Amino acid sequence: MALAPFQDGDLVLLFRSEESRATIRDALADVAAEDLVTLMIGADHGLTGTFHGVAGFIDAWIDFTETFERLHNRITEMTAVGPDVVYAETKQVGATATAGVEINYQAAAVFRFDDGRLQQAEFHLDRAAARRAAGLPAGD
Repeated sequence: MALAPFQDGDLVLLFRSEESRATIRDALADVAAEDLVTLMIGADHGLTGTFHGVAGFIDAWIDFTETFERLHNRITEMTAVGPDVVYAETKQVGATATAGVEINYQAAAVFRFDDGRLQQAEFHLDRAAARRAAGLPAGD
């Protein structure tokens, strides 16, 4: 499964390793559309980064993880919202690279498929916004 490398791993180490990036590239090649779009969406309607293709997916995560000394990710829930949308909740714990500030937050992702191929991967720092984007109630 393409998300397996994200479960319980240190994302900083994962995306610094060419071997790990190659594993992710190979996994995505099996499921991603050629025109895959990856969105990195900040909290409170913050900055959104847009990346294209499988290489863009990896670039998005390299860009994001560069700001951390360590960042552990745990997928806590996955829900098929419909035949073409999957919603995933994560807990991320780590420390920033510049000041070593400890972080502990709950993020989420929305994966959109068309004809069985991953068309769009959205990674949200605001879980309620991700739920709304997936067509779910905002929740608590």
